[in-house]
Amino acid sequence: MVKHTGDYVIIELKKGEAPQETLLQILRYMSWVKQHLALNVTKKVRGITLTEHADTDLQNYMDEVPNVDIRYYKVSISLMEQALNKPN
Repeated sequence: MVKHTGDYVIIELKKGEAPQETLLQILRYMSWVKQHLALNVTKKVRGITLTEHADTDLQNYMDEVPNVDIRYYKVSISLMEQALNKPN
């Protein structure tokens, strides 16, 4: 829930590439929240898919659906041979 507005935000995190079925999945979650939690008509429900990559069809479908966005993330891990010095 977004604190300053009281609106709900559903975040769907996908590892790797998000397939087109992701849209249906987040719409199911949003529908459930609308029916069970956002009973006040002034409350909005938004959906955000976080993924490394998205299926081309998914990107096109998301553009047509209001209140649903797609965002991309990149994770990077560096391995070091020695531990970093901790401050005293």
